[in-house]
Amino acid sequence: HFHGISPVELDCIFRNLDQLIQLHTQFKIALHQHREEAKDHVVRNIGDLILKF
Repeated sequence: HFHGISPVELDCIFRNLDQLIQLHTQFKIALHQHREEAKDHVVRNIGDLILKF
């Protein structure tokens, strides 16, 4: 048990955790690339990145 939550309950709540981690990782990589491409390494807009996901 994790803080009183059974493994079954955790699986139910976080059923797609692996997918969320993968999505987060891909977004983080894209965000870092976006920052590197920026003239002053400052990301001002992320809308184009979000639309890709």
